[in-house]
Amino acid sequence: MDRVDTIDLFTEAGEARALLDVDLERVEVELLPPHHDSDDRVLLSVSADEECVHFARLSADQAIRVGRWLIAAGDAALGD
Repeated sequence: MDRVDTIDLFTEAGEARALLDVDLERVEVELLPPHHDSDDRVLLSVSADEECVHFARLSADQAIRVGRWLIAAGDAALGD
């Protein structure tokens, strides 16, 4: 099974997806509305204990590239 197919797709602006990793850090991705004042409409944040420790705003192209790198890293880690 293609792991990408198991991800819930975004269907409209303003949606957010989050997961809690084993270290209790929260990783959240939000799609900002199209009327937002920037081309960087994908918001990525990592939080620990309610405090944001990493933050990035990405353009659509950057978000796709980051996603591909993460998938490739996951495949490599699994030996695929």
